[in-house]
Order: sequence, then structure tokens, then C-alpha cells
Amino acid sequence: MHHRPLVADAVRSLQHRRPAGATVQIDKSDSSLPFNLFDATRQNPDYHDRFTLTLVIDGVRAKWEVFFTGYEGATPPDFIFSSDPHFDPDLPSMTRWTDRPLSEALVSLFNELIDAYRAHIEKQIREHPVDSIRFAYQQCAGAQQRTTDYAVKCAILPRPDLPNRPEFQAVRFSLTLKTLYEKIPASPIRDSIQRNPVVVKVDFSPSSADQQTPKFGITTGILLVKEVANALGPMTTPLWEFETDIHSYTKLCETMLLDRIRSHTTAFVARKAYAAAFLAHFGSALLEVDLEDYRTLSFLFGVNDMYATVIISHPTEGPNFPETMPTISLLSTSVVTAGGSPVSITYKDTYPWSPRWLPDEMATRCRLFLLETIPVFSSKQAK
Repeated sequence: MHHRPLVADAVRSLQHRRPAGATVQIDKSDSSLPFNLFDATRQNPDYHDRFTLTLVIDGVRAKWEVFFTGYEGATPPDFIFSSDPHFDPDLPSMTRWTDRPLSEALVSLFNELIDAYRAHIEKQIREHPVDSIRFAYQQCAGAQQRTTDYAVKCAILPRPDLPNRPEFQAVRFSLTLKTLYEKIPASPIRDSIQRNPVVVKVDFSPSSADQQTPKFGITTGILLVKEVANALGPMTTPLWEFETDIHSYTKLCETMLLDRIRSHTTAFVARKAYAAAFLAHFGSALLEVDLEDYRTLSFLFGVNDMYATVIISHPTEGPNFPETMPTISLLSTSVVTAGGSPVSITYKDTYPWSPRWLPDEMATRCRLFLLETIPVFSSKQAK
């Protein structure tokens, strides 16, 4: 009788179910474990009953080995916690293993297991032999009780070379700014930060393992999703002063971010109004508009039967719009270079402009400039 190989399916499901918010990967490169406890010759991965998993829990990798007795998962698995041999959790889900489908039972077990692992790590940090780390933990725990603005997670960055020297363990505090988006005006960047909250990280790292008592250095960072990082551009985190505490440092990072985001959002709103003014004046000549960020507009303009493609683009670096004026590029519709590209000319700061003008006046002044410029540009290409 054929039995469906349930264990492999259940383990694979962990990769997209993300138990307790952790990332789970099946380590396919580890060939040290036999494929199947009862039949090591079976090569079909659907019949494996032993797995090496790499988990990313709060930004730190952990390697766990999972052992089932056969590929049907009739009994709960055993574990070897390779990255932390001192982790020995009590798991009530083990006693309810057959009360639900295998995949659900395994996800529930991993939820419980990862929560227990976090509690284990937190206990190690709470009892860390280094005073400054214990103090930082107390600050985080106290701040989390006083406010719901952010969530705190702790992690130990493993030192495989010093497994029995806990005083040399590096510690990371990650503070998620849960309510930051509420302080941001409506914009794409607000939506992105609501979906992917900003994280401030503070690492306490021993400078050297050659001494009896470690000296810890502190490094900091702000973790942003790619689209937000690209929008805001390069940033330098605030300097960690000698008497800084984690709570006040997080507030400092939040203030810096809000200033940067508000500047970015103000520029976004201004670019949108600028684009709307152009569309109101020249909508019938529109070729393309960037509706996501309003950084580019293109039109096909004709003056006295002389035509040119006009591209208006906002720079991505330097002061924000309208302090920095957009560039205007004219592209010939009939003449190309030897390389096959349209002949073009770009005006960066040589047309009428004032950041104090309203968007409608900016569009009107640009129109007058183009009325003079396009015939000259087109006639040169016709010669």
C-alpha cells in the first residue's frame, strides 16, 4: 500500500508559513544526514525524514536539525539545536501532535519553539555577565512597558570560536517603530513604512577576545525596505554619545527620519502639483508621466510645424524640489546621431525659474521658454 510522504510536504510548508515571523530555509547543501531513517538508499526527497533547517529569527541565523521517525510523521520530531546546545525547551504541542493535520501541527510546534527560543535568548541577555548589556536590556524592557510606539527584540550574535565565554557574546537590540507611519503625511512612502516598519538596531560587540574582561563597542543602524531607502537616499545614523541610552537614541533616530521623510513628502506633493499644472496646460500633448513619483514628464510639442519631444525630469540628488529646478531636454523627432539616438539638448539652469512661483506660473514660464526654444532647436537640426 502506498503512503503519501507527508513529512517533506509539512517541512516545506514552513518556508512560506513563516512561523512566529521567522524565515525558514531547508539546507540542501548539508549531505551529512541520511535521506531516511529506515531506507538510506531512497533518493527521492519526498521520502526524507531528516532535515537541516536554517532559521532567521530576529535577524540572526540559527541552524536546527529535525528528525522524524519515518516519512509519514506519525510521531512528533526530535531536534538538535546546533547553534545553541543549551536550548532545551518544554513543548506542550508535542503531546497534542495527532490532534490536527501534520502541516498545522508542525507550524504550531515551530511557533511554540521559536517563542521559547526568543524567551531563552532574552533570559541570557537579562542575565548577561556584562553590566552595560544588562542595563540596556532593562532600558528596553522598561520602555516597552511605558509605550506602544515600538516593539523591542533581542538577539545574541553567536561566537562559535568562544562557545563557553558568554561575556564575549555580542548582543543586538532591534526596535521596530510601529507607529512612525502615523506621523507621516499621506504619500507612497507612508504606505510603504506602514507595510514594512522601520527598525533601529543597536549592537554591543566585544572589541577583542584576547583580554580577560571584554570592552564593548556600539554600532547602530536604521533598517529600511529598499523602496524607502532609495527614496530617502543615503543617511548617516545619529552619533551614539557616551551617556546615550537606547530609548533616547531611538527617539533621536525617529526625529531624524521624520525630518527626512517630511522633506521628501513635501517635495513629492510639490512635484505632483507641478505635474498637474503641466497636464492642465499641455495635457493633449502628453506622451508619458511618472504617476508613482512624479519625477518625469514628456510631451510632444510643435511650434510653427517644428516639433520636438520635451522631457522634464527632477534630479534624484541634491536639495528637493522646488529648491532644485528640473532639467528640460529637447529631443529631435527627425534627426539622430551616428549612434542612432535622437539629437538632443538639455537645459539645467538656463531657463526662467523661481522656487517661490506657484506651479501654474512655473508651467506658464516654461511654455514661453519652449515657444522660443523649440523653433531654434528644430531649425538647427533641419540644416
